[in-house]
Amino acid sequence: MFFLMIIERFLFIFAITIPFDIRDMEGDRTAGLKTLPVFFGERKSLQMANISLIIFMIIGFLNNGFLVSVAMIMSGLLTFFIINNKKINSLPFFHYAILDGTIIMQSLLVISSFYLK
Repeated sequence: MFFLMIIERFLFIFAITIPFDIRDMEGDRTAGLKTLPVFFGERKSLQMANISLIIFMIIGFLNNGFLVSVAMIMSGLLTFFIINNKKINSLPFFHYAILDGTIIMQSLLVISSFYLK
């Protein structure tokens, strides 16, 4: 259970860090850094983020009670939408407000699920 929770959290954080690496691709390429987007390209890196979110939601569903599972799935779906929406991605505060805000959103959803019991 605890090990699955660590994997679950890792997958979520992994998924939301990939857009940061995509944003920094040119600088990373110039500096000779081999990040996932530099190595695999933007499209495949986003696919990795999406797969990571899907696995996160599956583990979140299997490893938690009903209301927490709903919170995790809602968090995963909203994050999936945010990462893949080109209009949201182009906003100037995408990385530092919206994408980072998904961590706070997930926390609020999980906390809310405890108060709904």
